[in-house]
Amino acid sequence: MRLLRYAPRLLQVLAILALLFLLPWWTLLASPTWPTPVLAAGTAVFVLAFLGCPRLMFLGHGPRQLDAASRAGDTLLGVTWVLFSWSVIGNIARLALLLAGTPNPTRARIVAVAVLVIALALVVYGRDRGTPGSPGAHRRGGHPGARPRPGRTAPGGDRRYPLRPDRPDELVGKGGRGGERAQPEMPARR
Repeated sequence: MRLLRYAPRLLQVLAILALLFLLPWWTLLASPTWPTPVLAAGTAVFVLAFLGCPRLMFLGHGPRQLDAASRAGDTLLGVTWVLFSWSVIGNIARLALLLAGTPNPTRARIVAVAVLVIALALVVYGRDRGTPGSPGAHRRGGHPGARPRPGRTAPGGDRRYPLRPDRPDELVGKGGRGGERAQPEMPARR
């Protein structure tokens, strides 16, 4: 009975995941008619990712909250989202190639290679740009989620906004322009 209560939500999540994984699989592997070993190896990778994503998300964001599973699940979901988005864009470009008269196996392979190269470049670039969770992101301080350097926090220990080095009494707000003044620490209620 308990499973029946969660069945609609579970089916909804599985349908979204199926769409999220099937479109890139079709764009990169099935449509271009690659040789059988390439198709089999790529399909195995997509099936493992499809089966692993919900498990990693549950282990990382569920009751156990395992940090490694959370990072792996979030990374897998992010890479899949980039592949999905560029598969949609690539299939629109494929339509343009059809109108230009490019034959089918060549057209599908051009789109597959372009989608893969662009997605790979974006994933590598995004990993290096200081996104939360990337190696060294807290040291670069290049995004709002970065941890401030030790000793440079707002009065009262608010670590969300580091102090500006040129004006120690002014906090760095959104966009790095300041605008939020440090508030005096309120005494604790008893």
